[in-house]
Amino acid sequence: MEVFNMEQFTWLNLLKISVILIAIYFLLHLASRLLPLVRRRNGFIDLLEQLINLFILIFEPVTIGVIASYFVLINPLYHGIIIGLILLLGYNHLRNYFNGRIVLLMKNIRPGQKIKIKGQTGIVVHMDRLSFQLKTSNGIQTLGYYSLFQEGFMLLSGEEVGGYYNLVIDPIVEGKAKNIAENVLDLLATAPYIDHGLPIVLEHISEDLPTVRTRIIVKEENHLSHLITLLRENDFDCKIVKK
Repeated sequence: MEVFNMEQFTWLNLLKISVILIAIYFLLHLASRLLPLVRRRNGFIDLLEQLINLFILIFEPVTIGVIASYFVLINPLYHGIIIGLILLLGYNHLRNYFNGRIVLLMKNIRPGQKIKIKGQTGIVVHMDRLSFQLKTSNGIQTLGYYSLFQEGFMLLSGEEVGGYYNLVIDPIVEGKAKNIAENVLDLLATAPYIDHGLPIVLEHISEDLPTVRTRIIVKEENHLSHLITLLRENDFDCKIVKK
């Protein structure tokens, strides 16, 4: 009885599997982008958003692994050599990629988090697949995720230090309550006091209240007061809160 038939591994089947997995991946990404736009937030929506983001983190490397494995099985000798060369030449990138998956799953580090690494203190302003950007007093540096495990790092508290703040914004006048997220986002997106290295994301605190919450980094410490003044001039009240 034949258990393992190499003839079933064909280019057509590889194409079918790739299309299905990639389609699922993009649908998950689309859902992760649309859910934060839902105004009427509740526990189910928040849980669903967390589960989708978690599933994306796991599904992406699994998809790459499945496609690569199937590619090898089409012609184990030659395709195995190709994959081996890719692994060898891209070792540093792969190391940063998989360490990045671990960091993102652990959720210890996120945009806006203040950390100390390699003797430098800064704020994480952006995270992608292979690296993250750290804003220090000397500017913005790009570091691979592997450096977090190789060098070690320290999480620092004190969100008021370094220009990173959590803000809760309310409309002062009733007319501003309508479409508050869009109006505040437009205002913050053009504010000269904000470091736009950290993407601006607004969250509705409650479906019953016209109140939004966001995280921002100001370019200079004294810019916070200017930003609050700008918001009040546009009929929005602003409070600094802790997480």
